[in-house]
Amino acid sequence: AESKPEVAQRIAQWATDELGFRKKTTLVSARGEERITGDDVEPLLQGELAAVLELASTHLVSSQNAADGRRKLAIYATQTRAE
Repeated sequence: AESKPEVAQRIAQWATDELGFRKKTTLVSARGEERITGDDVEPLLQGELAAVLELASTHLVSSQNAADGRRKLAIYATQTRAE
């Protein structure tokens, strides 16, 4: 089983990479890499919210990635029928 810091890091990576979340910053201090870290997420992993975030990170994708997946499946299905 994953440790709490490992789960927090995985959720942070999902929130950043899949959903595009970034840390709040100002225009002056923005560097383009305001990624959420496991340390930012770990305090949220309490009670039922921990289970919800863990399930969300493994089952939810952005609408753009879902649309890309549907498009790829449609192309595959079209190619399969043509053969």
